[in-house]
Amino acid sequence: MLRPLSPTSQVELVFESCEGLPAIHTDEAKITQVLRNFVSNALKFTERGTIRVRASYDDARRLITFSAADTGIGIALEHQQVVFEEFGQVENRLQQYVKGTGLGLPLCRKLCKLLGGDVSLVSELGRGSTFSATISAYFGENVGAHRAMEDDAAPTVLLVAGNPIERLDCEAALRPPRYRAVSAATLEEASRALVRTSASALVLAVRPAPAEAWI
Repeated sequence: MLRPLSPTSQVELVFESCEGLPAIHTDEAKITQVLRNFVSNALKFTERGTIRVRASYDDARRLITFSAADTGIGIALEHQQVVFEEFGQVENRLQQYVKGTGLGLPLCRKLCKLLGGDVSLVSELGRGSTFSATISAYFGENVGAHRAMEDDAAPTVLLVAGNPIERLDCEAALRPPRYRAVSAATLEEASRALVRTSASALVLAVRPAPAEAWI
């Protein structure tokens, strides 16, 4: 799915074998979104060389790390924290050719924190970057059936937020066992969700429009 995004035949996308790694217990959709973002960013900012995607397991701490290492333009040390801030973008010579909102990497960090982990970056200007996501390999396993019973009894809260980062912040605040959050990005999605579930409360996370928008 991602290989066709490669802008040139001079970039090789390599997925290392996961043979020998244990099966993990986590949220597949969230970690998939993180990896898609890591790989698509690497493709955007690598003109030639290799992008290598791999996973490694720390048995002692029961953590799994997914990483995407590229041979792209790299990020200077003083700018490495900026890329994890909302709407933060670093000026570079390839910026005019690629599109971005500055929300992808902050969203990755939010997703990893929800999975009991975090993201990290090792980069050198002109020599490439390695973005990594380290999460618990068995997230939520200690909660088990007791947690599931509490979820069933918890009141349902319908959360409507167009901004994915705001949506994740609200989901984190509404985590079980006190609540069961059902999320929607639009009012249309919220209407469909109301057909499937009976919500006890509705939360709208809406940013006010700039003053000039009303003029």
